[in-house]
Parts: sequence; structure tokens; C-alpha cells
Amino acid sequence: MNILYVIDYYHPNIGGGEIVFQNVAERLVDQGHEVTVITSRVTGTSKHEVVNGVAVYRPWIESRFDRYLFALSGIPAAVRAARNADVVHTSIFTSCLPAFKAKMFHGKPLVTTIHEVFDELWHDLGMGAASATAHRLAEKCIISLPYDHIISVSQYTKDRLVRAGIPADRVTVVYNGLEDAFTPRDVSGLRSELGLDGPTVLYFGRPGVTKGTEHLIRALPHINDDATFVFMMTKKPRDEYERSVRMIRELDLGDRIRLIPSQPREDVPDYVSLGDVVVVPSISEGFGFCAAEASALGRPVVASRAGSLPEVVKDGVTGILVEPRDPRAIAEAVNRLLDDRALAGRMGSAGVEYTARFTWDEAVKRYLAVYEGLTG
Repeated sequence: MNILYVIDYYHPNIGGGEIVFQNVAERLVDQGHEVTVITSRVTGTSKHEVVNGVAVYRPWIESRFDRYLFALSGIPAAVRAARNADVVHTSIFTSCLPAFKAKMFHGKPLVTTIHEVFDELWHDLGMGAASATAHRLAEKCIISLPYDHIISVSQYTKDRLVRAGIPADRVTVVYNGLEDAFTPRDVSGLRSELGLDGPTVLYFGRPGVTKGTEHLIRALPHINDDATFVFMMTKKPRDEYERSVRMIRELDLGDRIRLIPSQPREDVPDYVSLGDVVVVPSISEGFGFCAAEASALGRPVVASRAGSLPEVVKDGVTGILVEPRDPRAIAEAVNRLLDDRALAGRMGSAGVEYTARFTWDEAVKRYLAVYEGLTG
């Protein structure tokens, strides 16, 4: 089968969507399928290259507005590549336009992966009312395009789509997988190198309003005095990163806080394993990679009872769920795990077992079933 992915960001960018499409694309190639990716170009990459068997075309050079420019610049490349494709697969938001144009020109089946549906949450993200309304309307329009099928990454996202008017039989839930590297390991050497000799509370990933970073930061003064806080964050979006750093520094917690830059993907499991407790305070999640990865590494998780997180964190078994935007609740849950190491250990072990169901082999099998249903 010849599969065309039209997505605004791809490897070496690191994010939930990028992880999904790279793992699926490369595994499809390993199974003998032909895969082409049309995406935006980032520093250090070429306009055309083959990455682990995947043909990658990047028609537009990265800029501050590359995600939006890709909506137009990707159209010619997507239309050309779709000529030989059996199926075209995209993801909302901006990449759906070139993918939809490719469908229009060649009549190929079009699949989209939808990670998350914000809907009314747009008004909860700190933007102005007019901007929130515009984003909400744009999302509704994009979701309502005549895709041949939709893949959602959680039951939560599927339920949101159905509530938005999408027929349930046009949506298939395919949970994301976890890479083999996310298995428990000994990081005592790294802990020593970083000077972490006591209980450690860790946050990792992208900072921002939807990630609930500010609520965790407000919880820090209420967490046990002997705990060290490790924040391993990407610097994008830049304004949210700088806002988080300012909030952290204003707490005046001295040596208790360690800011660690985002690490190469292959090193992430070691750094996440530094946490005796990992906190995922998001106010919305389509899947919740951070929570799943931490559990797979044997770390107990404190997470918000929001979005898909209750599907990834089994409350009272693999971690503790708290109400979103509640710093006190976050602190109480973290302290409970720091004070009861036996409970933390049991939850960590249960998390390893529970997340074993999130495999890329299963995800790819379900993706292929969708493709074959549309082309057979």
C-alpha cells in the first residue's frame, strides 16, 4: 500500500503528533508499505530526504509562522504526491487544507487523526473572547470537513467528536503506542551527577495553559520541604516557557528547583525516571503521552481528572487523579506518595503493567485496518 501523510510537523520536531506519525510511518515501511510525508522544513533538514525508509518532502523553510504558511505551501507537494497514493492521512489544524486539496484533485480516501477537541475550552485558554470564538469556529469547520474516516487517540476525543455532530461509525479509537525505551531503569548515576539525593518531583513536556503548568508551580510551596522539583520543559511556545520560568523563580525556593532543558528523545526515559513522583496537571489532554510514559517507567503519577487522563492513569492504582486547576489537591496527592513509599512503589509497578497495552504494533494494525477498509 502507498500511504501519504500530510502533516505540518514531523521528526526532528518533538511533540505528541510528531511521535505518533514517525512511529506509524516507520513501522509501515518495515512491513513493506511505501510511505511519503509532506511536512514543513526545520533547521538542519533538507527539502527532500529519506528518513528510516520514509520519503520526507519539506516544501517550506521554518519560520515563526511556518505552521500557518504550510497550509498553503504544502498544497502543490501534497497534490503531486497524492497521485500515486492509495490513501491520504492528515491531522488537524493547518495540514488538513493541503491534504483536502490532494483528495479533491485525485479522489483519494482521506483520513485524519484528531488528538483533541477543545470546543468550549477555547474560552478557557487566556486569549481574548473574539480570538477564542474564532478558534472555536475554525475548529468546528475543520472537524466537519468530509473526511472518509477519523482516527481519535482516545475514547474521550471520540466522545467529543460525537458530541460535535460526527457520526460515531466514522470514528475509530486508536490509542498511541509507547516506544520500547520506556521501560524501568536504574538512574542512580544520573541522580548523583545532578546532585539529586532526596525525594524528587518531576514535570516534563511542553509548558502552557492547557498543560496546567502554572497550577503545579503554585502547588510547590505546599509540597514536603525535603523534596526537589525538576522541570524539564521545551522552550516552545516561548512566551509560555518564559512565563513558567518567571513563576518558578518568584517562589524563592532556592536549591529545591532544577530547570533542565528538553533532552534528545533517546535520553528522555532516563530523565523522567529521576522523578519519585511525576505530575501531569493538564486541563485537557487528547491522549496524555507524559502520563503514559511515566507509568511505563514505573513512576507513580499525579494527574488531573481531565480529558483522556483517566484512560491513561488508573486512579488509586497507577496514580492519583485530582481536580484540574487545584494546586492544593496536587500538593496533597504528591505528599501522600512521598510519605508512603510503599504505596508509590505499588502504583509504579501497576503502571508498568497497565501501560503495556499501549503498543505501536497494535496501533499500526488498527491504522492499516482503517486504510484497507477504505481502499478494499
